[in-house]
Amino acid sequence: MNPTMLRDALARMAASVAVLTSGEPGHVRGVTLTSFVGLSLSPPLAAFACHAGSRMLAGIAPGDLVGVAILSERQEVIAQRCATPGRGPLPDSLVTRGEYGVPYLSHGVAHFVLRLASRHHAGDHVLVIAEILDAGSSGMAPLLYHHREYRRLAVGWPQGDAA
Repeated sequence: MNPTMLRDALARMAASVAVLTSGEPGHVRGVTLTSFVGLSLSPPLAAFACHAGSRMLAGIAPGDLVGVAILSERQEVIAQRCATPGRGPLPDSLVTRGEYGVPYLSHGVAHFVLRLASRHHAGDHVLVIAEILDAGSSGMAPLLYHHREYRRLAVGWPQGDAA
């Protein structure tokens, strides 16, 4: 398999943009994900993948609680910041503390509070399976990632609470 061709083919898949968060006030760290997926409603499970060398991944373990926010189309700058190596903690003004005191980014399309259940090495990444403890949504338009660029939906999105 030609790695360049594979990378280009994978880049053609549109994905939602999420940020995984963990940490105490003043020390909340975030990392951008395009791999967050819901796995099951019963029991409520989700999964995401991080590069095996990720500092964020090194700081969390099965049993830990983390937050995930699905970003809105207005949060591209946050996605870029959390995708940048060597970034510092997130400003507290961008973070909401949800159920169980778990931090997640404010003003996203949706948020989840997760309890990490297991890790599975998968090539140069680690797949993490997590129990969903809490979730909420805003009905805002999502930020997408496609062909190595952040993008927005091409058609209008109904504003307001979709719930």
